[in-house]
Amino acid sequence: MEYGALHITYGLRFGAKAPPGSVRLGQSLRSFPRLTPPTFLWPWSCYASPYSGHKNVANLSRYAKCIKSRLADLIFLNRCAKLSYVTIMVVRNKASEELLYIMENKPINEVKFNKLSIKNAKQSEFKKTLLKIQNGKYEVESLTDGNKIVIDKPGKKGPQDFKVNLYDAKTQTSKMLKHEEIYADLEEKSKKDSHGTKEIIKGLYKVCNGNEPDEVLKTISTKQTNGLSVETIYKVYKWIWGQEDCNYYPQAKGRWMSMDGLIEQFEIDKKELDKKEI
Repeated sequence: MEYGALHITYGLRFGAKAPPGSVRLGQSLRSFPRLTPPTFLWPWSCYASPYSGHKNVANLSRYAKCIKSRLADLIFLNRCAKLSYVTIMVVRNKASEELLYIMENKPINEVKFNKLSIKNAKQSEFKKTLLKIQNGKYEVESLTDGNKIVIDKPGKKGPQDFKVNLYDAKTQTSKMLKHEEIYADLEEKSKKDSHGTKEIIKGLYKVCNGNEPDEVLKTISTKQTNGLSVETIYKVYKWIWGQEDCNYYPQAKGRWMSMDGLIEQFEIDKKELDKKEI
């Protein structure tokens, strides 16, 4: 009798969260045929899960085919919105692998964005233009690496709020870049090249003043490649600041709250910045 193990590899879409009461895929396999969908579809994280409940290879193959059939039903019912892929294989003696099934779940959940092109502008002017945007999902910036900056209106803060995300075209997943993450990235850049990082901040100041990111990028000479690209930082901040202006300006500082924080954090003379124009 030949023995082996059932090996499940799966991935959860970026940003997806498991609802309360969910169990890991590996833990739920034992009762999988009796599960009410979509319980097993909410793993806490992406990882490979070996399962050896049926060590006989013949039994493992039959069990894997049962899982494959169940997955196919769930895909048809569009109940796999948070799951990006699943591979099912029988590992024999830790040497040979019989791949029984691979499920990719990208086409069902592909998000379509309307293209929207709005040039950067001074605080009041840019806000006025953004307030005219209708509810929906929009691609607002393209990046040279193939990724995009996208927005989704409305957000959670009110009818004029919108979410700003970095969209990975290859994995079709979105990620929100928070101030803290960008600050931390700039701190890491500063450790390797303090002068170059200050040059990035000075360029960011120009974006904050209404200059278009692509034009500002032409004036930046730093060659830093670690972490977030300078292009990503400039273009995502253009829209983060627009979102903050829609929510907080003029009753508060809007975009200048975070920009002034960066200037202070990296000890840059604002008077010197005001002298430099593109």
